[in-house]
Amino acid sequence: GGARVRGLEAELAGKGKIGNMDLAILMGYTWTKPVSTTPSQDYATPAVTTIPAYDYVNTSYDTTGYLLKFRVQHLFRADVQAEYWKLFAGVSVRYNSHVRNIDKVFVTLDETTSEASALRTGVGDWMRTHKTGDTILDARIGFKLGENNRIAFIVNNLTNLTYAIRPLSVESPRTFQLQLSRSI
Repeated sequence: GGARVRGLEAELAGKGKIGNMDLAILMGYTWTKPVSTTPSQDYATPAVTTIPAYDYVNTSYDTTGYLLKFRVQHLFRADVQAEYWKLFAGVSVRYNSHVRNIDKVFVTLDETTSEASALRTGVGDWMRTHKTGDTILDARIGFKLGENNRIAFIVNNLTNLTYAIRPLSVESPRTFQLQLSRSI
């Protein structure tokens, strides 16, 4: 079917100094409104004639505003890093809004099967209880080893948030990394 995606994006980047400390900032926000322009258009006809043809409306979990399935409408990213002498530290934050619309069949199969069924995934509960987005924090600290080498300790998902950008796709838990890098 037809679709229209409208949106806005804003970015800010900058570098500067506060005393002897170098600062670098990068941030951005994206808003999209991806909608179906043909929500009643049939896109598949079942072999069984008693089942209606499939369209956006009868296959969507949430048809409010005809938002396309599996779409995040709000994205925010920010990263700030400070450097002083040979030390550097930074923090980044990411926000993804909740995916409001998915294929209704995932919720239907989840909720019409028995607790012991292999199809019981919890996606129905997830869609009802996760109405807001997720904010993920990362942090890093490091040391410059000469002109071309750096060593850093990085923590991704600092708060160890259990989150999924899309239902049934749980993202990584908190991870720790020790990174040695060389500029060539």
